[in-house]
Amino acid sequence: MELMSIRSFLIIRTLGGFYCKLSSSNLINMLLRTYCVIVAIAFITVNIIITIYSPFIGRLHYGCLNTVYFITVVVNLSMDSERFLLFLKYIKNVHLTRTSQFKDQVQICSIVFLFTVVAKVITKFLLTFLFIEYLNEWIAFEIIVMFCNILLCTSKFTRMMMFELLWHRMVMLRKTFELDMSIVKRFEEGEEMLKEKFKSCINTYKCLLNAVRVTDVPMKGL
Repeated sequence: MELMSIRSFLIIRTLGGFYCKLSSSNLINMLLRTYCVIVAIAFITVNIIITIYSPFIGRLHYGCLNTVYFITVVVNLSMDSERFLLFLKYIKNVHLTRTSQFKDQVQICSIVFLFTVVAKVITKFLLTFLFIEYLNEWIAFEIIVMFCNILLCTSKFTRMMMFELLWHRMVMLRKTFELDMSIVKRFEEGEEMLKEKFKSCINTYKCLLNAVRVTDVPMKGL
């Protein structure tokens, strides 16, 4: 059972201010860009206000938070969601099997995301009950901080999905190669067939790595 789809992650990231081209309509994409800019300005403004009323360590923390968020937003706006959609297009064109179509799933990312959200919410509620006298006046502030932290977490999931998709395909490539090897051994001309299968496997492996390289520039920026 699939917990969350790739599109679900991209929608959640967009809600957090990290632009992604979710539609073929230029108007919708322009509205999404505008929305992401507004969310980014609101996020940074709130964090600046929080920073002003924080101690030195808090200022350092929220200053880093703002910097990372700002850089990630700019990269996503200028490079279409860190070129993740281009990566998806490339990797889907790499054929691993001749008999069945490979279905992309991001189960590990889904579990990590849900665990992260639940852990942050539970931690915040525990702190609220432990320091109830202090937090009565700052409960809205603490909820905003928690929401900002969850938003920032969503920025990492394009990279996580990319490596999970690559890992799934590498596993499938290995299984396909092992199956081909077991079949080749049954034929007399197995040595020549082995060379062809090995060459095909290496070419597929190179194609998978080339798909990752389309994200080199945004990766360096992040």
